[in-house]
Amino acid sequence: MPLLPKKIVTCVIVFLVSSMVCLVAAEKIVWPISPIKAKKKNPVEYDASSIGQGKKLYSQWCMTCHGSGAKGDGPSAYAQTPHPPDLTDPSVWNEGDGGVYWRMTEGRESMPSFKTLITSKQRWEILIIYDR
Repeated sequence: MPLLPKKIVTCVIVFLVSSMVCLVAAEKIVWPISPIKAKKKNPVEYDASSIGQGKKLYSQWCMTCHGSGAKGDGPSAYAQTPHPPDLTDPSVWNEGDGGVYWRMTEGRESMPSFKTLITSKQRWEILIIYDR
């Protein structure tokens, strides 16, 4: 094999491997939150009404990305970087309801900010369906 094609093949392989590493790293993006915000407790009472409202709001605002089972596999999930997380994964809740509420409120990259889209109470109602 002539030298030039070997160099081209090597460059292409290096490029592809580097691209894959970058894609994998993009999925592990850290999104830090202050411990004070993370400790905030859900003020919405856990009852049939709030659960029903939370499910209705989830269907309207979250299902497209997070999926019907909250696994991060909604119809638009795979077009997003980073992909939406699996909300049934306990590690998502490591920082408590306050951490998830803050992320939902502020948004970042493919996660929209819900600060002006729905009320604070509605954001908490969505989280009530994951009350453990």
